[in-house]
This record gives sequence, structure tokens and C-alpha cells, in this order.
Amino acid sequence: MIIAGFGLVLWAFAGKPGDAMASRAADSELASTQAPAQSADAEAAPLTVPAEAGMASDAPSATPTPTIQLPVSFGAGAPAGLIAAAESVVLTGAQVMTTTGAAPVRFDAVRTGGDPAYQVTFAAATRFDTIDTSLTFTDVRGAWAGETITYTALAVLTDTLPLLEQVLGDAGASVAGYATVDEVVAAAWQDRTTLALLPFDQLEPRLVVMA
Repeated sequence: MIIAGFGLVLWAFAGKPGDAMASRAADSELASTQAPAQSADAEAAPLTVPAEAGMASDAPSATPTPTIQLPVSFGAGAPAGLIAAAESVVLTGAQVMTTTGAAPVRFDAVRTGGDPAYQVTFAAATRFDTIDTSLTFTDVRGAWAGETITYTALAVLTDTLPLLEQVLGDAGASVAGYATVDEVVAAAWQDRTTLALLPFDQLEPRLVVMA
């Protein structure tokens, strides 16, 4: 996947604690010089704190709402895991906002500049009751191009086609796209000459990985 864009850095400066202490000290000194003198025989009045003041000091401070939005867009073929990861990013003082339009940060499955930012591992698999699971990368490329007789069809997830074409080239007539993993598995079980190519983390027990 490709990423191009920039990052935002926010800085916040707080007042120096020493300045606040000096200010409070000065206020206390001024108050003591202006306070009226009391008789030596007068009893000191007890110091009381209103209940509201104590409750206010115990109340948690409100979390500020981010005022800056960072637009992020995704091109065709961007994996769902990448989109979910980008949407879960937490930035101090800013909020990630996904968009379909132009954005300073964009993830795309097409190699048109930018830097690699995400990696997906695919596995070649077939129905679980297969005994001979030997397979080479040359076999996979041949099946992808429709040039082998061992596997005459490849079942893949439609939204992973752009990623697979980065490695295997343009898909041949033997490649069929499906919307769900269940449909890919069903295609592999329907015909022993059908090979499934799935992201490794989406494999199911009904499939066996070719080696």
C-alpha cells in the first residue's frame, strides 16, 4: 500500500509553576498588611470551607475536544485491517477523519509513488481433504495466468485483486472474484482443480494450505 502525506505536531505550553507560587505569595502578603487588627482577647474564628468548594476541587477536568481534523483517504483495494487501524489512531489535539476525496494522507494498493506502509500475506489453499499439498510459486503464477492444467481456476476475494496483481501480474481468465470467504471456500470444495488465494489471517479449517 502507498502512503503519501504529512504529519501534524501540536505543542502546548503551560505557565511556569514558580510564577503562580510567587503570585500567590504576593497576594497573601498584601492581604496580611490590609487586614484590620484584632483584640488580643478576641477568640480566633474557626476556618470553614463551603461544601461546594470541596466538591469542585474533586471534580475531574473535562477532556478537551480535538479542534484539528486530519483527513485520510483510501484507494481501491485498501485492506479492511489497514482502514480499521487508521481509524483507531489517537492524536493529541487532533482527530483522524476518513474521506473519499482528496486528502494529505492517502493509502492505495497501486504503486504510484509513496512508501510501503502495510503488508498482507496470502496463502494458497484448497479443500481440506486433499492429500498432495505440494505447490510451487511457479505453479501459482501459471494458474493465475491460466497456463496450467493442475489448477484450472483460482478463487480470490474481489477486494484483494489489486494486491495480488502487484505480485502476480494481471489476472487471467481463470481468476474468479468472490465477495466473502465462505464463497471462496465453497468454490474450492466444488471443484478439486480450483485453488484459493486468501489472506493468511482469513483462512478457515475447511481449507488446507499448500506447501
